[in-house]
Amino acid sequence: MSKRSNKPRNLLHNHPLLRKGGVHQKTRKAQRRGDKQALRKTWSFPSIRSRALSLEKILLVLATHAE
Repeated sequence: MSKRSNKPRNLLHNHPLLRKGGVHQKTRKAQRRGDKQALRKTWSFPSIRSRALSLEKILLVLATHAE
């Protein structure tokens, strides 16, 4: 018959603070920032500016031909 001790093998095995471990996720702040960056990419302001510049060029050409 083998002698077996009554002490637990690993005291930290069922520790409640260690249950929080696992897959890490992005924080809410990082998720919001990513959403804002994605929104800025979809609403690209340089394309709006280039359209405005091309409209100004068209108006300038029309003004010079009208004179």
